Order: sequence, then structure tokens, then C-alpha cells
Amino acid sequence: MTSYSTSRIVRLTVFALTVVSTLAGVTAAALAPILVRDHPLVLLMLQPTSAQMLLVSSKLGFGTFVVVATVRRFIGEYAWFLLGVWYGERAVNWMKARVGTRRGLIEGTERIFPRFAPPLIFFVVSPVNSLIAGATRMRPWRFIALKLGGCFGVVLTHRFIADAASGPLAVAVRWIEGHALPLTALFTLGTVLMLFRERRQGRQLLGSLRDIERESESGRAVPAPALSE
Repeated sequence: MTSYSTSRIVRLTVFALTVVSTLAGVTAAALAPILVRDHPLVLLMLQPTSAQMLLVSSKLGFGTFVVVATVRRFIGEYAWFLLGVWYGERAVNWMKARVGTRRGLIEGTERIFPRFAPPLIFFVVSPVNSLIAGATRMRPWRFIALKLGGCFGVVLTHRFIADAASGPLAVAVRWIEGHALPLTALFTLGTVLMLFRERRQGRQLLGSLRDIERESESGRAVPAPALSE
């Protein structure tokens, strides 16, 4: 097997992570109520949003909660960063073509990113920010430090908030558990309608790796820099 074939396998694997991460988020949005009741750890692994972290915090041990949520938030972001590193502006253009009316958000982020890169990476969980960070050649060790630190800080903050607001959150969790099935049906319907609306508006973020490679005539990705750079 050639080195190029091997590197393509790596790129396909990383791209698959972005697809799985996106689909996991959609699944979590649809099944959140029943997962809060029966499988809180699975919900955290699928998509640890602010609301979901607060709702499942009391059901999980401190270490499990912090490690799983931090790693889950980081993995998806790092996959997008690697796509940016390997494909540069092609990857950014590929994303712009799939977000419909949100194209302006990406262009705005591109304009401010050179000045505000560290806080954007540290505080904001966003495929756009991570992709642009890679495309603008942010050093991998810097991205990892900022993103891991940011993910850990956000997760820890949510744990403390959940502990401080344990009473009201317990009431909310009991209500969700008591109405888990109808809420899940409602959430699933809402998720389907959201996906349908986004498709009609031209937002189709899930494409193929070949689509990114077609953004330039070369058809080859640049190699990723070493982590020691």
C-alpha cells in the first residue's frame, strides 16, 4: 500500500468522525428525553450540550461526567481542525456551499479569526472555528491546548452549576422522566422537521470527502504538520 493510500485512509477516517459526530448530535436531539431517563451516559457521549450536561450531571459520577463530556466535545472539533489543516481553503469553501443562508456567519468568522483566534477556539464549540483554525495553519499543539482547556473548563463549569441548582434541576428531570415517551416523540418530530427545513434552505453539511478534493484542481491534500511544530 502506498503512502498516499495510507494517508487517504486516515483522511477518510477523520472525515467519518465529523459525519458520526454530526449524526450523533441529531440523534441526541431527537431522543434526549428518553435518554435522560434511561441512558444518561449515552446521551452525554452523543452530544454534551449545555442543557444535556445539566440534566444528566446528577446521574453520573464526577470523573465519568468530566472525562466523557470533555473528550466528546474535543474529538469532533479536532476532526474538523484536521480537515482544515489538510484541505485549507477548499474545506472552508466546501462548508460554505453547504450551509445555505449561514454562509455569512462563516465569512464573518473568517474576517475576525486572525484577531480573536484564541478566545474563539477556547470558548466556542463550533466546527466553523475549528475548520478555519486548521485552514489558517494554527499550530496543532496550540489548538489542542486551547480546545482541550476550553472543553474542560466548560464541562467543569456546568458540573458546578448543576450542583448549585440541584433542586430545580431534579424537579425538571423528574418531569422529563414522567413524560419521556411523548416528549421523545415530540422531539423526534421536531428534529425531522428541522432537518427538512435545513435541506430546503440548502444546508447540507454532510457531503463526501471527494467533494472537498474537487474544490481545487490538484485533488491532493497537503500533509498535516507534526504536533511538535
